[in-house]
Amino acid sequence: MAHTIRDDRIDSEELEGYLDDVRASIDQTRPRVRDRELELEAETLCRDNTTLFTLRYAAGEAVQELADTLDEWGGDLLASLQVRQKAAGGAAGFLARSEERSVLLSTINLVFVATSLGRADIATAVLSHPAVAAVPSRLFDALATAHGLARPVSESEVLVGAYDPWLAVASAPAERRQETFDAYVRGWRAHNENERFIDPVSEYFTGAWAFEAVILVQLWGLDDGLARDVPEYPVDLADFAQDAGVPRLSADTTLPGPWDEPAPPKVIEPQTAREPAAGEPTLVTLSALLAPVGGERLEATDVDALLDAAVVVGTVVTVDARALDPADTAALLQLACRDLGLPAPGRGPSRLPKDPAKALPKFDAWLAKVGVRLLSPAMDADDLAFFPVLAEDYETFGGHTVAGLRLRTMEQVADDES
Repeated sequence: MAHTIRDDRIDSEELEGYLDDVRASIDQTRPRVRDRELELEAETLCRDNTTLFTLRYAAGEAVQELADTLDEWGGDLLASLQVRQKAAGGAAGFLARSEERSVLLSTINLVFVATSLGRADIATAVLSHPAVAAVPSRLFDALATAHGLARPVSESEVLVGAYDPWLAVASAPAERRQETFDAYVRGWRAHNENERFIDPVSEYFTGAWAFEAVILVQLWGLDDGLARDVPEYPVDLADFAQDAGVPRLSADTTLPGPWDEPAPPKVIEPQTAREPAAGEPTLVTLSALLAPVGGERLEATDVDALLDAAVVVGTVVTVDARALDPADTAALLQLACRDLGLPAPGRGPSRLPKDPAKALPKFDAWLAKVGVRLLSPAMDADDLAFFPVLAEDYETFGGHTVAGLRLRTMEQVADDES
């Protein structure tokens, strides 16, 4: 290669081969996207443009040469957004879908790089695009604010955790911003190996760069002296950015910070509360017990058909008898309580075992705090089934046999399954 590789941990042969492959891919996909509007090719083109910029920087190409490629990258991105939006039926919010992750990340990377290289025109054009404006993300909120664009603060987040350390710097008070930045750059690799799946350093390593860190330095005039000792910090790009006309914010200006998931309510109250069942434990009263509140009675001629119908409507929960996922099980029980007109705790129980025989009594105690208990029909199956009932109905039905079906308490389940 004619240039000096910017990270001596990089495998030069691997880098050169990867560069050739990505260039060839872009040459093939660009006309397919721009001229033929092929949906799948648009995703590939977005991903390849990000990769190509990263590889060319790693290979030691002059930053000015890289800056000269941004118009082409921007054109590819806007064409890709148009193609993907058309394939999604024209919905402006399509970019927030999980299947658009590659396109979304390419969008973010282009905004970061264009801002650092003094191409605010490209950054603002991307941030103003209707598909980008419709994405709920504090990162886009912060970048739009930095560029002087009006954008409401997002009340939800499609990139939960991915850019939180960057946002922590952007939202830090002036007196803590420098130390927060230094810690952010030092931890950049560890965080992004987990959150954004960057490649670890290996014999096939082709580089990884914290391009987004440069904007933070330029926005507030931070000292990147310590950051320059971090291999992933793009020193040459940072030097170029000093004279690129990146917008500068006042020291007391803070940008939107990481999104915090709202705390769940202590108790999820049903829209329509269930009344205790009337009568003795029979197939008819059990059918009423398992029917969604306000819905039709589950018609069944025997208990097997009744349980099958209840599983279909979600009022009976089933798990593998060998192991359960505590979080998933809590969510399913909350949904079952909602449909059955029962209250449920807003937050799932913590530190539960995966063994159902040990976990279900704890779920029962969790529900008991809001006047709900669990019962489990004894079935000859590989799955365990259980359903929530009012405490009053628990006393009526618990431990009884209905039409040959034994309705077990969780203590009885633990004894049977141990």
